[in-house]
Amino acid sequence: VHGKAKVVEQAQAAICHGSLLQLLYLLTIPIAE
Repeated sequence: VHGKAKVVEQAQAAICHGSLLQLLYLLTIPIAE
């Protein structure tokens, strides 16, 4: 159970990180063009 909770935590962190990167990516596309 302890290990599983850790995986879920990391997964949630990765999702948050991924969405932030996507936002930055979307914001930088118009600037680059």
